[in-house]
Amino acid sequence: MGLMLGWGPCLAFCTPIVIPCVAGSRRGWLEAFKGILAFSFARIGAYGVLGLLAALLGGLARERFYSERWEWTIWIFGILFVLILGILLVLGKEPRFRLCHVLRRAMVDSPIKSMTFLGIVVGILPCAPLLGILAYIAYLSKSALAGAFWGLSFGLGTASSPLIIFGTLAGGLPGTLIRSPRIYSIFSRLCGLFLIGFAIQMMIKVV
Repeated sequence: MGLMLGWGPCLAFCTPIVIPCVAGSRRGWLEAFKGILAFSFARIGAYGVLGLLAALLGGLARERFYSERWEWTIWIFGILFVLILGILLVLGKEPRFRLCHVLRRAMVDSPIKSMTFLGIVVGILPCAPLLGILAYIAYLSKSALAGAFWGLSFGLGTASSPLIIFGTLAGGLPGTLIRSPRIYSIFSRLCGLFLIGFAIQMMIKVV
């Protein structure tokens, strides 16, 4: 199930978020690869925790955690994170406000931290396939450790997708093909605008 979703709906959802983040904020194949790995492992960990909770509390955890109110809150939190990433890329490396400097260092210039946090956010965003997986894990698991194991297994399946290749290429190709810092700055801002547009589109769907 993880492989099927990882090559289908999960790939379609994650690609518009991850690729602009990687392409617009960092150069180099190795740095991009590390960022994608951080994103993937964080998402796997999130699924493991959700699987543990599903097995530990059964349907109650799924219903409480992904109730209508909490589901809306989680979506808004994730959308705001993507929106802020886009704004920081548009502002560039030298934003005027001190708060923007601090946020950029934490969310853009630190690839491991930003991609790890992004992986956690994407991992817990509620969607129909994930709710189905959690329900199945709650039914299948005989212990909390078994639930965590099934959650991690699902996460490994979703991580085994072309996203790692796409992300590495997105981080390496711009730096290789675009030699001019000014043109790369424009490209980075375009990536930021794409993220802002994607966040607005998700906001419209949620609201």
